[in-house]
Amino acid sequence: MSHFGKSKGEKFFKGSKNDTPWNKDLLWMKHVAHEEGILARQAPSYRPSPVAGIMRDVNPSHQRPGSGKVPRLSASRAGKEMMNSRPPTGAQSSRVKSLQAKVQKMVAEEHIRRKQFEAKLARMEEEIKRIKAQEIKELEEQLQSLKEEV
Repeated sequence: MSHFGKSKGEKFFKGSKNDTPWNKDLLWMKHVAHEEGILARQAPSYRPSPVAGIMRDVNPSHQRPGSGKVPRLSASRAGKEMMNSRPPTGAQSSRVKSLQAKVQKMVAEEHIRRKQFEAKLARMEEEIKRIKAQEIKELEEQLQSLKEEV
């Protein structure tokens, strides 16, 4: 094992040499509890993104991360695959067209949602302006009545 600088003796800090065995034991129990907490955590679950579905439609061999072996081509086969890559035809073409239609439909739906949201936002802003104007009017009336009393 190599290291830089002068060796300090022990690798891990175990507290001050002047600490009591009681304190060292408490520190050790806290350290063990911390490690148990780390080990008890579960790995995050895989949630595919919406794009993953589209990727599977475009490329059926597309796999989600960690789902097994990745298909690999040998050097000679990879060259042939590149030579044979040509514009999609037949079933691939219909799949691409259906995906394009799906994306266009999603974009159109998003435009509609956006217009509805903007209309609702404009209505809410107008309502806020109206309410603020009403509150200002009421406050001015109260101020006027207080001035008249004095």
